This record gives sequence, C-alpha cells and structure tokens, in this order.
Amino acid sequence: MAEQDEMLREHQATWNGFVKLMAVSSAVIAVILILMGIFLV
Repeated sequence: MAEQDEMLREHQATWNGFVKLMAVSSAVIAVILILMGIFLV
C-alpha cells in the first residue's frame, strides 16, 4: 500500500509540473502573439 501512495505522490507531482509548464507556455505564446500584433501590423 505504501508503494502505491508513493507512486500516486510522484504522479501528482509530475502532473502539477506539467500543468504549470502548460500555463507558462500559454502565457508566453499569448505575449508573443500580442507583440506580433503590435509590431507587425
């Protein structure tokens, strides 16, 4: 049972890292698109 809890904790930590990465990536892409709209149009 303890092994499953450890695996669950690792999975949750991995998932939280992935979600954080996707949020930061989305914000960076939004900023790039806004800057492209300002400077290229």
